[in-house]
Amino acid sequence: KEVSEAITLSFEDTLTKAVALYQKTGINLPDDFRDRVETIWQNNYEAIKEAVKQEGFNEILLAPANIPLTELADKMKMENGYFTGSNFNSGGGFAGAKSQGVDKVRLILYHKATLPEIAAKGVPVHLGITAADAEKLYNQNPDRYLGTLEDAIILERKHFEETRGHLSDYTKKSGQWLPGTKSGARFVCSDWNPTYGELYAGANDPGRSDSDIGCRPSRYFF
Repeated sequence: KEVSEAITLSFEDTLTKAVALYQKTGINLPDDFRDRVETIWQNNYEAIKEAVKQEGFNEILLAPANIPLTELADKMKMENGYFTGSNFNSGGGFAGAKSQGVDKVRLILYHKATLPEIAAKGVPVHLGITAADAEKLYNQNPDRYLGTLEDAIILERKHFEETRGHLSDYTKKSGQWLPGTKSGARFVCSDWNPTYGELYAGANDPGRSDSDIGCRPSRYFF
């Protein structure tokens, strides 16, 4: 039985909410942020429509460029803040983590759903995949998966503001590898721990896998 879903995305509403979130959290946006994200939307409008139609994306994240991860993590923290793993800490923590693509303003399509809910719609989420295999997927299509710890933190705070819930809850098998960020030579992952009210940031060796961690399907536009 096929089920169709009507999806409506309002760029203006998304932009208004994004600016309000960054103002609330004390992130200073450049004067041209509105113009830059509007240009991305206009230049990629047909591709965005097609991605929504084909893959069912139903939310937009607008992310600014060149916000230091240490600042972003501090200003975007929720509830009890963060728990960072020992491997992540040995790589320098938030100050030592290195991400690619965060020097550009970006528009990211994503699913406002848990990974199993996304998988139920026929979109692969690769739960249980190793860190190395997650990186291979990402390198093949870096615009198709949520890539960086910066974007995961912003997305999580955005979702929290809108729903008071947490999209990457590991108890709902919705943790994610973030192959666009490295901690030293290790692979970064993140999820929400509802027991302690903390966002986890960890780093693991290539062969590490976890049944609660997959790859969040997304679509990047720059």
